[in-house]
Amino acid sequence: MNESNLTPIQPPIQIEDLSFDDFPRNPQIDVVCIAPVRTIVRREEEILLIRRVRKVEEIDASIACPVTSFQVTQEPQPILETPAIQGSGEIAVHADQEYDSNATFTNNFDQAIVVNFVTSDDQQWNYGGTPGHSVMVSADGHFGGDVRCARFQGIPPAALVAVKGDQAVAHGKNQTVTLQPGETVYFVNNDQLGYYGDNTGTLRVTWSIVG
Repeated sequence: MNESNLTPIQPPIQIEDLSFDDFPRNPQIDVVCIAPVRTIVRREEEILLIRRVRKVEEIDASIACPVTSFQVTQEPQPILETPAIQGSGEIAVHADQEYDSNATFTNNFDQAIVVNFVTSDDQQWNYGGTPGHSVMVSADGHFGGDVRCARFQGIPPAALVAVKGDQAVAHGKNQTVTLQPGETVYFVNNDQLGYYGDNTGTLRVTWSIVG
């Protein structure tokens, strides 16, 4: 190899030693820019570092269960719906009446409703003036009383009875009755027909639409 043809290796040039005149150029159209490469590298490293820090912060801020456990969630509680139709009132039922048009309740709405009828314990009546029938009892009736005097068999005499047509549909101090549109229920003392005249007492029945 001819050593005379070898291009001598130039020593590395320090960027601080460069000047504008060290670059061949056309003064009419060329623009020479000098930028330190290490500065660009440092800026990229700074950007990467910032991104990594932010990512770590986001992960640390999130809520998570340990890998050896499982998450427990609370079952949603059912929401109790308010009846679309509401109302309440009071009905007076007299023990000496076989049928009283004032002791009735009619569903005047265009849909079925559920009505609760309640009578307090302190309200009492009886089902006759003779011994054994004159005992004062609540709307639950005379347990152990004279069943021969019961208008509706299977229900204690002197019990408060809710009637649709001629059928007993509920009885006692706390009753719940479903009424279709236009249906009527009436309330009576469970006494034998034709023997209501000697009964005494009045029950006040509070009603409320519950469904």
